Amino acid sequence: MGARRLTVRFEDNGEFPQVQEYFLRLNYTGDVAMAFINGKMVLDHFYHGAPWTIGLKRFTEQMKKEELGFYFRPLRSDAPFLIDLPKEAIPDFSKGSVCTVNNVEIIPEYITTLKF
Repeated sequence: MGARRLTVRFEDNGEFPQVQEYFLRLNYTGDVAMAFINGKMVLDHFYHGAPWTIGLKRFTEQMKKEELGFYFRPLRSDAPFLIDLPKEAIPDFSKGSVCTVNNVEIIPEYITTLKF
């Protein structure tokens, strides 16, 4: 992982059939984040202060062969959309533009059946 790039390798091998979906949650600060598989952009996300949550199931087959790569574009202090962000989502620009990945996690979503 570099300052602007991140690579995720994840494979659901079916060991946990009660898991319906795996979500990748990226907590980052930047202008735009883009996801790529095999050099093709498959998703993008514009920073608005909340983490980017991605359902991975739709990429199951592709991720068996390829990594999910991310590129983050730095957020600049003159970005016009900053006035629309909540105050707590606006980073400190005292050292220039901001591009940080604060946390990455995989979150399983379980399914169950209840009988009454």
